[in-house]
Amino acid sequence: MNQEAVLILFQVLVLVFAFSVHESAHAYMAMRLGDPTAFMLGRVTLNPAKHLDPFGSVLIPLIGLFTGGWLIGWPSLAPSLRVISATSAVMRYSPRSPVRPAIW
Repeated sequence: MNQEAVLILFQVLVLVFAFSVHESAHAYMAMRLGDPTAFMLGRVTLNPAKHLDPFGSVLIPLIGLFTGGWLIGWPSLAPSLRVISATSAVMRYSPRSPVRPAIW
């Protein structure tokens, strides 16, 4: 393995770890603010497999890499209970303060 390949491998590993920390922080803050959906889906973890979307995290970045385009992507999406809380059974899991703005 030459030095350039080792550098690329290191950069990919650091990027995957950074994405995992970022997405688990989103899930943790949603849980702290009263929306347990991400916690119930197991997203409060540093395991990158829990956050990967096969299309948005793998296929689109690879297409961009090989065609010389933009390296864009997205994680797997977690549904928000604010959107799906239509029944009273789900309402008990709704956020503590649903009218509180996202920016304090």
